[in-house]
Amino acid sequence: MLSKRKPAAWAAFGVTLVMVAGACSSSKKAASSATTAPATTATTASTGSSTTTGGGTADQTAYLNTKGGTEADLRGKPGSGLTRGVTATDITLGCVYQGAYYPGFDTGMKAEFNAVNKAGGVNGRQIKLLACQDDNGDGNTTLTDTRQFVQQANVFGMVYNTVGALPATTDFLNNAEVPFTGWGTLAGWCGTRWGFGYNGCLAAGAAPGIVPTVYYNNALVEVPEKLGNLTPQQTKAAIIGNDNAASKAGNAQFETLFNLQGAKVVYNEATLPATGVADYSPFAQAMLANNPNVIVFDCTFGNIGGLLSALTNAGYKGVTENFVTYTPTLSTTPDLAKALQGAFVNLQFEPQETGSAYIKQEQADLAANGSPTGITIGVAQGYENAVLWVQMLKAAGKDLNTKTFDQAMNGGNLVTNAGHAGGAGNINWPNGHFIPVPCAAAVKVNNSKYDTALPYECYSIAAAK
Repeated sequence: MLSKRKPAAWAAFGVTLVMVAGACSSSKKAASSATTAPATTATTASTGSSTTTGGGTADQTAYLNTKGGTEADLRGKPGSGLTRGVTATDITLGCVYQGAYYPGFDTGMKAEFNAVNKAGGVNGRQIKLLACQDDNGDGNTTLTDTRQFVQQANVFGMVYNTVGALPATTDFLNNAEVPFTGWGTLAGWCGTRWGFGYNGCLAAGAAPGIVPTVYYNNALVEVPEKLGNLTPQQTKAAIIGNDNAASKAGNAQFETLFNLQGAKVVYNEATLPATGVADYSPFAQAMLANNPNVIVFDCTFGNIGGLLSALTNAGYKGVTENFVTYTPTLSTTPDLAKALQGAFVNLQFEPQETGSAYIKQEQADLAANGSPTGITIGVAQGYENAVLWVQMLKAAGKDLNTKTFDQAMNGGNLVTNAGHAGGAGNINWPNGHFIPVPCAAAVKVNNSKYDTALPYECYSIAAAK
């Protein structure tokens, strides 16, 4: 039996942008002519060899044609035909997440899986998601839970949303032929045969040598430039993070991205206590002394309101960008809404405020499952992981085992999320093990609500020099 732990309180509000520097591309799919509900199929497409893309065009052709690597570059044991977690009627999956940072992650997954199960399942099988375990971001707990799921509960695959999914865990999965999905912000999702980021490989820059060529997600820096009507040459960026290794690695990736574009980084410090401080004015003054026109927050949720207030009080008029202050409860928390007034949030999923066909389908699936229809970061990411799983399982066919799964996903040129309007960007496999999906939207906090500042679209990727 898996141990039971209560999820930590959402009041912690602390997604460290450890993940975000690589992970911010966890957005929704580029706009297309299709307006269908989430697809549960995958198609094939050929890849090319170009290594540059356009920016902010909602055109996925260029990044899909960027060849980041091949099956021969993948680390991990090829599928041998294991049927662990697969019966004639069911496919069993396990789940580990950080409840405090991603509330609703399991809710989003259940909404999609239950909708698919009611429609007959995948190739005649029902998807059975076991109760998600909350690891509170502790890597040792993540590994323990993972071993229990695989060795005791005999799951076919795993789903994650936690900073605890460190190499000890992902190496175990990779060696045991256990496919795993998640926000591909950690090294285990890059260059591994069994790791599938729902928006590709986002962490290659933080772990050199794990993929043949490191590609960066330019949506992280092109979004604030576009919000400020700035060219890269006009951009003067300040980056501030928490005083920990995660933010320091994230800050380094942001600086690399700005530099690759030809922008100027005028401030880069990871000095904020994760628990917050009483007075943020010294941090604001230090940044503003360098005259930035773009400020990137690579820090926990709890720091952002204080930083914004200090910057506003100091007269800052430029763009700020963060990745975590999107919560449907903003209208019920006036103090928080006031602190966040004017903030831009870079989202890796389509904001529910668009009311698109995709959003309506997601909310209908949530409602049908008896769940609230507010789409938090956790709900959106859970739903995207589930959509990816459905497509992967369908592609593997009725004779499901680790060999057929591996062949379908890594054998060449399978595209997931094809026709999935509004969802995460199309991913060409096995190429998705090597490159990020550079798609994003932006919302602005305005009088206790969110306004769409930039629609979902796909930006560029940049090869490290």
